[in-house]
Amino acid sequence: MPTAMTMKQALLPRLVSHAAIIAMLLLAMALCLWLGAKQSDRPFERDDYDNFKMGYNLYRRGVISLADERIPYPRPTDRREPLPAIALAFYLKSAPGFTEYPSPAEALSPNNLKIVKRFNLIWIFTTLVTTWLLCRRLTGSVTMAFMALFSVFYFLCFSRFYYNSLSPELLAATLLMTTSLALVSAVDRPRWRSFAMAGLLLGLLCLTKASFVYISAGIVLTVGVMVLSRGGLRSLGLLGTFVLVAGVVVLPWMIRNYRHFGDFEITQRAGEVLLVRAYKDQMTRDEFVGAFYVYSPSPVRAWLGPLMGFSPRDLQPGGRLQRLVRFQPGDQEAVNRGDPTAAVSYYARMVANINVLRWQCRDAGDPDPYRCAGLGLKKKALALIRADLPRHVVMSIPFMWRGIWCFNHLNSSFAAIANLLGFAMTLAMPIVALAKRRANLLIFVLPTLGSIAFHALMTHYIWRYAIPTVPILIVSLVVGLQFGAYGSKKLLRSLVP
Repeated sequence: MPTAMTMKQALLPRLVSHAAIIAMLLLAMALCLWLGAKQSDRPFERDDYDNFKMGYNLYRRGVISLADERIPYPRPTDRREPLPAIALAFYLKSAPGFTEYPSPAEALSPNNLKIVKRFNLIWIFTTLVTTWLLCRRLTGSVTMAFMALFSVFYFLCFSRFYYNSLSPELLAATLLMTTSLALVSAVDRPRWRSFAMAGLLLGLLCLTKASFVYISAGIVLTVGVMVLSRGGLRSLGLLGTFVLVAGVVVLPWMIRNYRHFGDFEITQRAGEVLLVRAYKDQMTRDEFVGAFYVYSPSPVRAWLGPLMGFSPRDLQPGGRLQRLVRFQPGDQEAVNRGDPTAAVSYYARMVANINVLRWQCRDAGDPDPYRCAGLGLKKKALALIRADLPRHVVMSIPFMWRGIWCFNHLNSSFAAIANLLGFAMTLAMPIVALAKRRANLLIFVLPTLGSIAFHALMTHYIWRYAIPTVPILIVSLVVGLQFGAYGSKKLLRSLVP
């Protein structure tokens, strides 16, 4: 029979673990409340306002639409992914004090604006909690888990761009973290509910960032190899459950889009991104090299400038790198006229093309000129990429470099170094997983590695596309620090008699 002492010894670690979880939840809640107090009444603009319109129209009229007018039957849209709008609509249904108005523009009263912005705190809280749980599971250390939580708060959540806006990147970061945690749980302990949960979260991630529809193929293949290597019909059933649940989540939206628009794509903005990338594939040799300078944060740029022979003057009108800047003087006028040949920057050329195609579609009587123009942009972009595919692949190198820099506070050298180390550790994690023979170290970075590869290959990889990967980069860095500390201790013990 166990003695009182052995029972006490067995109970103590469990009490410490529960106390740590309670402390983590209270800390995450306190940080969210602090951010909530810092939220201002600054109105939404551009993308944030589009996200609000989609959510509000679903909440009030039952249709995901970008309509801003007082019309009873707004036109459906597939311009953006649906889950942020669906989540916002559910939130507005249950938010106390939210006042309904006839149109989205009228609905953003000062009181309503504050209520809508609190929507961000849900994802910040969930991201912090999931970061702690994933890091604790991978490292077995409460200290490392709290280090990761504070780092994610500082390098991701503590920015007005997130807590004071309506950016879907926060939701994407939450789902990327929860999907990674679910995949780790499924691989570590293969159970039906673990694989069903992983499939559910992966499907939701696809409805938040459409790129994961393509990335999912690599995830399913890798998970399949891991699971099926164990053999047996049960393994096949687990993999089938994972794929089936993910498909059940995504397919209704794809069918909806086919019924309304005639194709199964989750969102129709791919044409814009592809055309910017196709234009930037045409960079000169100087621009290719200079892209590493242009796409670096200020501390890294200050170091690279003298080394590579570039300076801020190269970004100004007439400079060697002027076309890599988003807009140059005169570009906006060229965009307004719909004159791509008069635009200087690659980005302005793409926007001018949108206007040309949109006006052509409008004159042809198309009921949705923006969507019609998007399809035209996609065809043009794919034709340019196919014309010189090897060049397109090589051009992915500077865009991957651009995608590295996604932490907040990158005007400091500390943040830039942490960002670079986190990215490097994430890329190295599959090698670490092989060396340690730990499948969970590979599977937790797998969706992030897929995201990095996809965006480097298919987009111009602006920092916003990389934001959802920030928590995983931080967890990778913390895991790497733990292995480094253990390795150093081992080395010291071997050297010191």
